[in-house]
Amino acid sequence: MHEHHSYCDLDWILGNDRVHNAVVFMEGFDFETTIAVRGWSGAVATTTTGPRFGGRCISGQATITTHPLPSSYSTLIFGAAFWYDGFNTGTALLTMRAGATVVCTMNVNANQQIQIKNSGGTVIATGPTPLQLQVWNYVEIKCFVNAGTPASGTIEVHLNGVVEIASTAGNFGSSLIDTIGFTGSSGNVTRFDDMYCADTSGAAPRNTFLGDVRIVAIVPTSDGAHTDWTPLSGSHFSNVDEIPPNDDTDYNSDATVGHIDTFGYSDIDTSATVYGVQVHLYARKDDANARQLAPVIRQSGTDNVGTTVTMASTYSYYSQLYNQDPTASDWTPTTVNADEFGVKTIA
Repeated sequence: MHEHHSYCDLDWILGNDRVHNAVVFMEGFDFETTIAVRGWSGAVATTTTGPRFGGRCISGQATITTHPLPSSYSTLIFGAAFWYDGFNTGTALLTMRAGATVVCTMNVNANQQIQIKNSGGTVIATGPTPLQLQVWNYVEIKCFVNAGTPASGTIEVHLNGVVEIASTAGNFGSSLIDTIGFTGSSGNVTRFDDMYCADTSGAAPRNTFLGDVRIVAIVPTSDGAHTDWTPLSGSHFSNVDEIPPNDDTDYNSDATVGHIDTFGYSDIDTSATVYGVQVHLYARKDDANARQLAPVIRQSGTDNVGTTVTMASTYSYYSQLYNQDPTASDWTPTTVNADEFGVKTIA
């Protein structure tokens, strides 16, 4: 099998607790020119033009672009940065959904203020702040759906880390949230970046609003303690360090159960608060047998193996999130910078 990438999103925002799912999903849009391969609907393009802090962002379309979540949630916090140079009043820029059913949307009204609507299009709340055009703003929406009878719920919105709409009661139906989406304003440039979704389980501070956050994508910069896989040529890390991936142009391959490759990565800012780490494996199998691998986090000389995944015959992403490090402690820049990340052949 071919293992092309062992990427990391080392967020100054996110992760997944080893027991509870506080942060359940994140996306920085940095690894691909299109994001359909990462599970988003449609062939939506990313761009290197105007992302918030380098890398890539998506440029919004007139139709909604959605991504399923790992589960269904009665309470979900959805945060994302957006930038636009014009708007069509009422366009649902951010959307929480239950499958195809809208639960709530965030749009901008004629006064360029944030509005929250329910599935029936009823305005539940309007923020007081007129948004400026061509400025990145970070919006977080906390929606609670009470699936009882009668259906009810609440909504709260933060803008750039500050409360914009205090918790407000509203009817958001009885279907739990399992999908999120973006919609660009037709005829205008709309960009989205640095998004996360969190529920309210797990430990603080990852079970509530994270604030204005940034997702940082890093790639291998050196070979690690394990170099069992076979590089196509040269060093191990140099075959798996491209953004976007170059598939079979160069790669590391392996067919021996128990083999591990780990890598050193570029350092992150030592002053950052790290809410979590997401490890991405980008791989395919090249024979007809069932092939499996798992991510590895090597910390203080110990190899910590993640959840096993079964590979497809075409290149796909296999991602795992970690709210905390392998010792069940909160991540710090020191541990992130010292750790190695990689892959293990399981079958």
